[in-house]
This record gives sequence, C-alpha cells and structure tokens, in this order.
Amino acid sequence: MFPLTTRAKRWFGPIALALWLLLSISALAAFSVSSLAPFDPNQTLWGLSNKTEFNQEVNAYFQDVLGQSSPLKQQVLHIRDKACRCNSYSSAHIRQLNAEFAEYHYTQQTLDTSELANVPAWLPSSPALIIFNENGELAYLGPYSGGLFCSPTSSLANSFVEAILQKRQPGTVVITEAEGCYCATS
Repeated sequence: MFPLTTRAKRWFGPIALALWLLLSISALAAFSVSSLAPFDPNQTLWGLSNKTEFNQEVNAYFQDVLGQSSPLKQQVLHIRDKACRCNSYSSAHIRQLNAEFAEYHYTQQTLDTSELANVPAWLPSSPALIIFNENGELAYLGPYSGGLFCSPTSSLANSFVEAILQKRQPGTVVITEAEGCYCATS
C-alpha cells in the first residue's frame, strides 16, 4: 500500500464524500424511475371512458358488487390491492379525503381487487378513487395522486373532490394520464 501524502490525506475525505453522495443520488434516481408507473398503461380506461354508456357501466358494476339496486348516490369507493406496495403511500391521502367526505355525508367503502369477481378493464391500476355524486352519477374515476410517493401534496383528485362536494362539477372526470406508484389490476 502506498503511504498518503499530507495533501492526499486532505483531499481523501471530501472526494470520498462526493463519491458517496453521487452514488446515493444515482441509486435513488434509479429507484424513483423504476417505481413510477402509468395509471392507464395501455390506455384502456381512456378508450372505454369515451363510450356513451361508460358511466352507466361503472355504476351498474358497483351496484352489483355492493348488492344495491339503486344508483350509488354520494358514494366513495377506495379501490386497493392488498399486495400493492403503493397502499402505504396513499393511506394519508385516503384519511384526509375520508374526513372531507364524512362532512358531506358520503358513504365510503374500501374494496380490494382480490375480492372483486372480475376486475373490469376500465380499472387498470390501484390504488384508485371512484366517486358517485349526489345524483348517483359517476363524478370521478382515477388515481389519488401522481408522483413517486402519491402523497396529498401531489394530489390529482383534491380539486375535483372540492368541486364535487360543492356541487360545482359539470360532469364526469376520468384521469388516465398520470404517473405514480400504481399496481396493475390485471
């Protein structure tokens, strides 16, 4: 082994620190990129949501799943997959939304994709949020948030939730173009 000179000893610490930081940042970036997934990777939801009967199909599907014969008025459905690692990221957001919906007397339910007989093609990923307004119409279908950790700060749903609760939303919102921590349902 070569003895280090005083000058080399002085630079060894900062260079080692810089290399460690560079490697750590590179590893984090690689992890981040590999963790991001599109919510609707094959654009199936996008294609199906353009059909005129889409809203009725979604409502009928969940009426059947929940055993209800009437439209799902003021219902919030949290769709999750118990095996999905992304659930931990959306939990805080779900708690925040549940508090808001409770103030407006919305019924809230969590459904696990493993408990659904057939996961429909229009539900490409989880965690997902589905909201039926006071008239029983589909108001929102899509992810809670985007980004690596899908947190309330990167919410895609919050502004639509506010509009739904204030009865200011003119129609159905279906979010298909989002990237975040999602697990495929099929």
